[in-house]
Amino acid sequence: MTDQATSLRNLAIQVAMRDDGRERYGVLGVIGARRGLGTTFVAVNLAIALDRMGWPVAVVDANFDAPALHHRLGVRPSSDWAAFLEGDKSLRELQRSGPADIKVITGISISAEKVAAREHALEQLQQQLPSLAQSRLAIVDFGDAAQLEDCDPAIQELLIVTQPEVECLMDAYARIKQFMQQPTGATMWMVTNRVGSAEAAELARQRMVSSCDQFLNLSLRTTALPEDPQAAEADQAERPILLHQPKSELSRTFESLAQEYTHVRRSYGRVLPHGV
Repeated sequence: MTDQATSLRNLAIQVAMRDDGRERYGVLGVIGARRGLGTTFVAVNLAIALDRMGWPVAVVDANFDAPALHHRLGVRPSSDWAAFLEGDKSLRELQRSGPADIKVITGISISAEKVAAREHALEQLQQQLPSLAQSRLAIVDFGDAAQLEDCDPAIQELLIVTQPEVECLMDAYARIKQFMQQPTGATMWMVTNRVGSAEAAELARQRMVSSCDQFLNLSLRTTALPEDPQAAEADQAERPILLHQPKSELSRTFESLAQEYTHVRRSYGRVLPHGV
């Protein structure tokens, strides 16, 4: 449903995506309800699907616990993070070319015990993500890390990755509730990964949409990704499923997700890139 809270969130996004009258592409944060649910897999394939629709995209690995973007795309990890953290290089300068026309900013592992180092890295990201988002849609993979909150001011949209099990859905709901308490009020999406049947997908959707509507006054957008053994093959080949098996049901679902995403962005009243 469309309510006052949703309208206010959309208005905040429109304002955040403009800088001195110039359109920004925005920052889409991707976070898992818990560890190992496929945030990097989702971020990479959504980026490829959007690229095919004419969107310039940069994927940023901000998962300091287990950076995996380079494995998913078969690229070398960046050696420039130290220079970035010292202020000698910008986030844009960390970009390298990935599959199709997307840009890739691979990650760095920072131990959870190094609290000051993590805080500094997040501060640098928060400051420079808006600049990156002026020329490309920045899709930022946070893994399951709680440090997402520290980058909240830079994020206009948030995609939660979960799975259909009740415990995962509960964790996803907790993430959404927690993030809604942040000041920017980002638009929320949920992707349920590795769904075994249409019935399981619908049950997960009903549980989350109903709970978010009733208790959070939030109209949650949801997508279910079918379980597909070819996804593991794509991982081993270090290729996105959209390139490894472009005609699979899973690939078609990512294309549908990209189409829905661009449709929602039209509702913000923004001019989309390349006439999309």
